[in-house]
Amino acid sequence: MLAFIFLASALSRVRLDAAIVRIERKRHPEALGAQPLAFALGLAAVAGVQLLYVGTGYRLLSCPMLAGIWGDTVIGVGPLVFAYVVVAALTNLLALGPEG
Repeated sequence: MLAFIFLASALSRVRLDAAIVRIERKRHPEALGAQPLAFALGLAAVAGVQLLYVGTGYRLLSCPMLAGIWGDTVIGVGPLVFAYVVVAALTNLLALGPEG
């Protein structure tokens, strides 16, 4: 539920964030470049879907790690981290486009 609230809140201001990223890129060019950064964030989002929503990543953890408060935290924070990566990828993609 927290991930949906964060995603809705962040998507409401993603154009403003993209404008800020555009200004920062003009002032401080990135070594990696704009397109590879957006591509890397997109790949991280796809990997997040595979590992956290499909459940492939949970097989790497032992059963006692998924029990109790630690397990609740791992399972609960996963969607929030994924929502953050999706917003970062969308912000960088919008920053690649023209202003306005």
